[in-house]
Amino acid sequence: MTSASATLAQIASIGLRPIGPGEIDPTRAAAPGGPANAFADIVQVVGATTVIEVGSWEGRSAILWAEYLSERTADWLLICVDTWLGSYEMWPRESGDWSREKLRITDGYPTVFSTFASTVRRAGFENHTVALPIDSAQGMELLKRHQVTADVVYVDAAHDFLAALNDIRRARELINPVNPRSLVLCDDFMRQWSGVMEAVFASAQETGSRILVRDCQAALVPSTAGQEMVDELLALEWREVSVESVVGPASSANDSVARLTGQLSETYGIVYRANESLREKRKELHDLKVARRALEKNLRQMRKKVARHREELTTVRSELAGMLNSRSWKMTAWIRAVRATLSSQRRK
Repeated sequence: MTSASATLAQIASIGLRPIGPGEIDPTRAAAPGGPANAFADIVQVVGATTVIEVGSWEGRSAILWAEYLSERTADWLLICVDTWLGSYEMWPRESGDWSREKLRITDGYPTVFSTFASTVRRAGFENHTVALPIDSAQGMELLKRHQVTADVVYVDAAHDFLAALNDIRRARELINPVNPRSLVLCDDFMRQWSGVMEAVFASAQETGSRILVRDCQAALVPSTAGQEMVDELLALEWREVSVESVVGPASSANDSVARLTGQLSETYGIVYRANESLREKRKELHDLKVARRALEKNLRQMRKKVARHREELTTVRSELAGMLNSRSWKMTAWIRAVRATLSSQRRK
């Protein structure tokens, strides 16, 4: 399993530290609630000690992860990736749960991070929670480049299809390779957020993962986990879903998005396999180019040897011609003739 303390030491090299003790604003706290049962199940079944949360906002889900990780082990770590700046649909709305009011704007700038920090500190998890204030794409790329992985990567960021799919793809690269049960968990798997559903189906199609759902949480269980992990989640009241289970023959016109999801998932499967084939062909072409360069190098060396031998042969021929045309060779011709005659007579 991933050592949380080792991961913490690892990310210290890029300036990441736990948020640590500090001011707790009494007027700031995350709204209560959250997928408590789902998180508890995942920590238990995966055997998690490290979690990367992509999209933390006020910290409601962060303190749930922290609670269940801390119950399991004293050596745990939660990395929260978020800009804490909100999203575009919040600005036009003056009030409500997902509005400009929630941004808590000060001097023209959102201050949601203060709510997040106060929430984490009030719960007592400030020494095991690291904040990475950057957008999901850059945050996950940074962690990937520094080989930071986690047992669970929780994706709760953008909800449109392409952005959600890209988040899931990046999240897959951060799961702990040492733990065969490591997985990506996605929030808001519901028809209201069809883009998330489409992205989950497309990712499962790309990787052969199985989708298990509880409430609105979708776990992409990798094939390496085996049937045993699936059975454990089913026993905990999770249910397995597929495109077929969402898109049935009795679907109404309102389910057109779900039907398109199925078609889109199949298309992405085809594209994924085509990309795999293309990567293989590129590798073969690369190997052929390497072999060709090696042959060309050998041919150049052989040509140099042949040229060198030709030069040596030319030199020998020149020296021989010079010797045959020399005065001393001509003056001693009678000696060679006598020697040849005597040798011939001896043979007789």
